[in-house]
Amino acid sequence: MDVDTLFLETLADLRRRSNARPEYEVQQLAALLRKLLLDGQPLIDAVNRSRRLPIRFRVHDGSPYQDLVLSDGPTFYSLQDAFDPETVLVANARIANVNRDGLLARGLVLLDGVWFSVADIVKYVAHVEGAVHRGEPSDDKQRALAASDIRIGGYDSPVVRSLLAVARVVARGLEPLEASIRAERRMR
Repeated sequence: MDVDTLFLETLADLRRRSNARPEYEVQQLAALLRKLLLDGQPLIDAVNRSRRLPIRFRVHDGSPYQDLVLSDGPTFYSLQDAFDPETVLVANARIANVNRDGLLARGLVLLDGVWFSVADIVKYVAHVEGAVHRGEPSDDKQRALAASDIRIGGYDSPVVRSLLAVARVVARGLEPLEASIRAERRMR
């Protein structure tokens, strides 16, 4: 399978799973997001190398706790659907257009005064919870997530449901790259 086809199939799988409800299906979003955005050679880099399209992701730019001293905030807070500007329920929500690094660095979950980024959550679900392989937590952040007994959306993990909004944001951000590939294929 060529890299463009792999990208298109991965993106289709990401979209399909972003509407899933069974925990296993949602958990597998971490593997797809890792392949697209985080691997040693992320799939979007391989596909975009010759195209050089600017890839941007629209995210909700804020949480009610972002400006508080962390000790003043809640024990647990997760943006969940509010990460996605299309599903945020905040009037006049601030929206940011970020590159891949900005997306991956975005705070998604606050636990005991520590923000966990999109990259933290994807790696945790991929490498500890089993989306890629099941393993032991490798750092303090992963140990904190593993020790949490918070459940959201009926899932055993406090963070799996967060991947639904991340997947929707990523899928929309990759639409220009997808369109470019499809246009090139029509011209052949």
